[in-house]
Amino acid sequence: FVLFFVLSLLFLSLFFGVLDFFFSSKTRDLFNCSSQPSVNWLRASTPSLQSKRERDEEEERSDFFFLLIIIFSCFTSAMAESSVIEHEAKAEHVIHCFETLLCYFDNVKGPGPVFQDAYCPLFVTWKKKARVGNEEPRLRGCIGTLEPKDLHSSLGEYALISALRDRRFNPIDVKEVQSLLCTVSLLTNFERNLTWLDWEVGKHGMIIEFEDPSSSVSLSATYLPEVAQQQGWTKQECIDSLIQKAGYYGKVTEDIRRKIRLTRYQSSLCTMSYQDYIMMKESN
Repeated sequence: FVLFFVLSLLFLSLFFGVLDFFFSSKTRDLFNCSSQPSVNWLRASTPSLQSKRERDEEEERSDFFFLLIIIFSCFTSAMAESSVIEHEAKAEHVIHCFETLLCYFDNVKGPGPVFQDAYCPLFVTWKKKARVGNEEPRLRGCIGTLEPKDLHSSLGEYALISALRDRRFNPIDVKEVQSLLCTVSLLTNFERNLTWLDWEVGKHGMIIEFEDPSSSVSLSATYLPEVAQQQGWTKQECIDSLIQKAGYYGKVTEDIRRKIRLTRYQSSLCTMSYQDYIMMKESN
């Protein structure tokens, strides 16, 4: 869309520039034609009129190109603003998650938030470091909400839900805490009603919605922005996996992909290990 808009502006500039040059050239040719002495005499006898006309034409050209510049600047500014991450995940968010989990295991009241409040969708992800150093950490829980929530009241809640109530995994045990990595994802910049290809690997998370062709049941699922890149997936591989995650286990066809309603979004991440958490606590 951006490329189309820029090319359209360039085409309009070129088109009106050619028209302007053509008619200006015709006008100059009329005044410079040696076969029309009467016209030359008129030009010579009215220099002020000629110079005024030229100044007016020059001002019109300048105004036109200035307007194009303003339109293009406004458009690019709007596009730049749409790519700005509104809410930033920070270390204090991850610290709050670790402290909430530790307080749960100690059977004491959870900590109060010490970070600035915000209102946004969020996810909390727990991973466990592998015993072998070159292996990828193993997912232990990832749960959040796509509905905007108050961070002060929701971040600790989802830290515990993700750690203890993700039905794909056994609840995290206190013995695992020292091996944990925690990631807080704050979601923003939602764009709806897109096709299954309208997103970028490593930049966008996506929510897909579609109907099961055999039962007409509505299905939906989401992947966070980092998932496709971490898995090394192409767009099609990611979407096909997401279709299965939504609960469809039949053959994924191009017709199913084409009927997907996709919402893309971006996120701000902050990841911290338990050791990082301890170091930051001791430094403070």
